[in-house]
Amino acid sequence: MFYATSISGAWNGPYSIAPESTNTYGSQNTFELVIDGSEQTTYIYMGDAWDSTGGTSSNYVWLPMSVDTG
Repeated sequence: MFYATSISGAWNGPYSIAPESTNTYGSQNTFELVIDGSEQTTYIYMGDAWDSTGGTSSNYVWLPMSVDTG
């Protein structure tokens, strides 16, 4: 993950979105979906797990995610 406070500002990173103590089930990150609910904010990890041979086992992985704002 990279981030910046402005689209033209200095970019910081790279940072791992999934530390080694977590599991992304062999996928690579595509997007983090943020859902601003009325009582809480929910985060969903969205990744893709590609079959490098182009087979039908390529799939998507969506997982609940917690964010450490510290």
